[in-house]
Amino acid sequence: MKKVLFALFIILFCSSAYALNELKYLTPPYWVVGKVADTAEAAVGTRNVYFYFDQAALDVGDYAKSSAFSNQFLLNAYSIFPANLTVGQTYKVSTEQDEKGYGADGTVIISGVGWDEVKGMGLRLGGGIRPPSVSLLDLPKIEDITFGKRRWQKALFAKGEKFIVSSSPKISAKVSSQHGIKVNSIKVAMNEGTPLAKTYSISTANIVKSSGAESAPTEVVFELDLSKMGEKIPEGEQTFAFRASNIYGATMESASVKVLGGAPRIEGIPIVYPSPIRLATDRSVTFQYQLSDDMNIDIFVFDISARVAKKLSFLAREEGGSGDGVNKPTWDLITDQGSIMASGIYLAHFVNRDTGKLLGKVKVTAVP
Repeated sequence: MKKVLFALFIILFCSSAYALNELKYLTPPYWVVGKVADTAEAAVGTRNVYFYFDQAALDVGDYAKSSAFSNQFLLNAYSIFPANLTVGQTYKVSTEQDEKGYGADGTVIISGVGWDEVKGMGLRLGGGIRPPSVSLLDLPKIEDITFGKRRWQKALFAKGEKFIVSSSPKISAKVSSQHGIKVNSIKVAMNEGTPLAKTYSISTANIVKSSGAESAPTEVVFELDLSKMGEKIPEGEQTFAFRASNIYGATMESASVKVLGGAPRIEGIPIVYPSPIRLATDRSVTFQYQLSDDMNIDIFVFDISARVAKKLSFLAREEGGSGDGVNKPTWDLITDQGSIMASGIYLAHFVNRDTGKLLGKVKVTAVP
């Protein structure tokens, strides 16, 4: 009897572990990546790539899509309703078929590790699919997604670059559709399917620009200022989903961001360019650095006698004091005394104005 009970315990434990494991891996995003080869007769270009289960799912709009870039694609399979994404299931991946009849097809098995690669896709005559009955042109288009002063760039993210933002950025995006937009359908969701999930509904108070009829505008630009709302993005990597719909259906764009968090600091080592500064030809110098979050920054440029040749001040959330990506403030080489800096060696100190803490240093060299 004890052996039977022990066996039942093992079965129940494994079943529970599998269920938890499956749930864990089906939280967004779930990336499907791949490369499509050209042929002598046709090129991939920027045609759309679709991820779907079968033709029936494709016909009802149950698919994920993305545009190819340099023959490669990156799409979020989780944009399909989560219940229809299953670990161990085989899914289809196809490009749109062009006017000459060329397209590409492939398959991928969802492994549950967070991303899967489609291999062996190449354009061929008769391959690919015709666009779904509802044209993508009929659905709303979501673009110009920005976090603070940084614009989301899917192509850079696909290359492995981290998209670093501050903990309370101003999030904005543009939604457009020739058939009008349901404003109350516009939503920004963070970490869907996780304990940290949060959804923000866009209202007229968030809209900074609108074109077309008030009831169904053709273009909307909205802003979601987390700082004014007293909201913060958790430290680490987070996923955002932007959604909007019209009479033809819904569309979604996703963005993955990273918040550095921790003590206020400069991440890495600040740099300066050009270096050296050639006073005969150069008219400015740029300081480049990454802050861990928004903060008020002062840059003190000391000459060789330890006197302040120039003090530069930057406000939090603005260029020079932003936690959204790399800051690149410039100095026109004019000192606080009103003259052009002399040739020599200087030292720039980066200081948190609110705490007085020195965050970093960099040498600045000027030659005739």
